[in-house]
Amino acid sequence: MSPLSSRASFIRSRLQDDWAAKLSAAPDAILSTSAIHHLEPREKRALFACCFAALKPGGILINGDEHRPADVAEFLALLQKWSQHMYSALDAGRIPASFRQTLDAWQERNVGRFGEPKKSGDDCLETLAAQEQYLHDVGFVDVHCTWSKELWAVVGGHN
Repeated sequence: MSPLSSRASFIRSRLQDDWAAKLSAAPDAILSTSAIHHLEPREKRALFACCFAALKPGGILINGDEHRPADVAEFLALLQKWSQHMYSALDAGRIPASFRQTLDAWQERNVGRFGEPKKSGDDCLETLAAQEQYLHDVGFVDVHCTWSKELWAVVGGHN
């Protein structure tokens, strides 16, 4: 058994389900990457409340995920830039050709139908300010963004 596996637990669960019931003990940290942006705002708030309750006192939640700028034109421009980057990588063979259908669907849903309402499972991107407020609202302290670039950021806080 590796040192990490003796100290880390990996839970595979839908974020909307009662994943905390699968914990063997209260964790010191909860880490999520590129998942929470698929939740609607009410689901994000419920998830953050669950994380807050599940953590040991003084524990930390770290979320590396997508976000959006407040400016709508800037948001669309960043989505278009990302789409172009992904198609370039696909065309250059850096991404398997089998990914094209997935990328086409993402392009249509997020750029082609930009501005349409989103539902759980879609890319429900929100501003960093909104996500930080959700964390504050459920009780996290020292909430801040440690890194951000274009559509991605790392945000966290302590309980």
